Amino acid sequence: VSCLAADTAPVELVRIFSVYGVVREVYIPEGAYYGFVRFGRESEAIAALAADQTTVLRGASHPMKVELSSHHRQQFRPLERRSYTAPASLSPQQQRRQADDNYDSYGTPAPPSDTLQQGRFSRPSYGDQRPANNTPRNGWSTSAAAAPPAERRPWRPNPARVEDLPSVDKETRDRLVSVKVDGLDEPGKYRQEVYELFSETGKVCEVYVPMARAFGSPHYMFVRYSTTEEAE
Repeated sequence: VSCLAADTAPVELVRIFSVYGVVREVYIPEGAYYGFVRFGRESEAIAALAADQTTVLRGASHPMKVELSSHHRQQFRPLERRSYTAPASLSPQQQRRQADDNYDSYGTPAPPSDTLQQGRFSRPSYGDQRPANNTPRNGWSTSAAAAPPAERRPWRPNPARVEDLPSVDKETRDRLVSVKVDGLDEPGKYRQEVYELFSETGKVCEVYVPMARAFGSPHYMFVRYSTTEEAE
């Protein structure tokens, strides 16, 4: 999908393309005016071609262009994109409703903060004070999607349940490398799913969901590894 605006958020594309099927993933490389919308079925992707030249996105100057793409996910570096992944159980109707509910949260940049947020696979984050080398130019993050590695590991998480992970003390936590998982309405509901997904790239030491604060519940969690290689 090309002719996007500089600040087009993944949820905007979800709203448009969910009428053609369940949108599994949306990738918008940082600084790019194009993105990739992925469906679970080829027929849905073909149907989505009907959206070509039909919509001018907020902030864009031309109607967006839609065409089939052969790009593979490995061409995207996790630290260089804004992205979205839909829970596997969502129907197209539920997905559109969720996109409408979350538009205000993800359709505009978040307020500035002392620490610039990055995408889901990012550093520095909670418990990791090492400097980041790939801070996005816009300084904020939208909902993000996990990109499986080129070769999935054949083993399952050990232990199998996230609740059975051994507790981590502060000293140990400070040595871990944190990955921020953003764009979750109720992150506590997805701890097991996120744990299993991120265990495919390495041994997860902790899945941490911040506590709710007075101004609202957080929409993110942190997955922590012992090595930078696993986190990247």
